[in-house]
Amino acid sequence: MSLSKSGYIKAVAVHMKTSLGRPMENAKEIVRQAVHYTKNQADLIVFGELSISGYSCGDLFL
Repeated sequence: MSLSKSGYIKAVAVHMKTSLGRPMENAKEIVRQAVHYTKNQADLIVFGELSISGYSCGDLFL
């Protein structure tokens, strides 16, 4: 159901395991999750901060 019909939106917050320093792998998982939830009528899909980079890439450079 969309916002225009009900006045509400279906929002999804995705928590996923990321691979440190593997942005392509993380991006593929984000797309996979987005497709899945779009098929399940999600109007808004949000992912964690720095999900593509794996968040703590700074640790790789210490």
